[in-house]
Amino acid sequence: MRKLMPVISMIAFLMVATAASALTFPIPSQPDFPASEWVPGSSLLYNVNAVDGEDEANFDLRIAVIGTESEGSTTLYQIEMDMTNITGLPADIQDFFVGSYGETPNAIRIKALIPHYDLLTLYSDPSKFYYDWTEPGFIRSLIFQYNRQVPQDIEPRLIGGFILPLFISEFIGGENLPQDFFETRNIGIETVQDTQLFNTENSESQTTTDAGSFDGWLYTYLDTSAGTDTGTVFYTDATPILPFISYTADWMMDSRPGSANIELAEIGTTGAESEIVGEPQPFDLNSMMTYGGN
Repeated sequence: MRKLMPVISMIAFLMVATAASALTFPIPSQPDFPASEWVPGSSLLYNVNAVDGEDEANFDLRIAVIGTESEGSTTLYQIEMDMTNITGLPADIQDFFVGSYGETPNAIRIKALIPHYDLLTLYSDPSKFYYDWTEPGFIRSLIFQYNRQVPQDIEPRLIGGFILPLFISEFIGGENLPQDFFETRNIGIETVQDTQLFNTENSESQTTTDAGSFDGWLYTYLDTSAGTDTGTVFYTDATPILPFISYTADWMMDSRPGSANIELAEIGTTGAESEIVGEPQPFDLNSMMTYGGN
């Protein structure tokens, strides 16, 4: 089972970072983020820095629309998400990867065939996101590659029927899961937009990153209780896939300071291709059944 966690880490990454240790938690009132078209061949590359206490991790996050397929009247999108140039992982996480794959991670790549989906749901309603992505048939295919090892072709029914439920139950803890977790695919995580706890401001603005100069909106928030939960988001209607140009946040959790800094480094409008190399082989479910095995 140790090998299942990296397989779905790209899907669950933001979910688990957002959920943290709370099952119900307040968020600031959200602006009306513009919809971003999924244009075949387009891509976004973000530089990500995350701090949790004394631990500091860095990586590049690439999201690309490789192409489309038609399924009756439905358009399906080949979406690829890549974490590369990974550094600074805590020692226990590095030990996990070395124990499972024989080497530390430098790149984790996932390519999924799915219908168009509002990825912002991951933040605004994590339980709905989990419900939707575990819907039988939602993920038509999924390829996973760790570093440059042989890519794995994962049977979609295993994702929603076994892999994701097992991962979430282990991460959240069985004692915190709602009783209908398996029956109704409910993870019991709820966000509440709290207009009293947070002061927010949203105004037209401009910003420049390595990806270029952008017109858009600067959204800021500050919690009014202790002032330790603050953040800024610069967003625009000029990018494909996602509207975000940059995101910064600082918080305090269990007396540990945390922060996140994400900034768009590259934007591509055409020509995006898969960075998964090699012929995928069928994922071996039996390899997951020995807990703690290599």
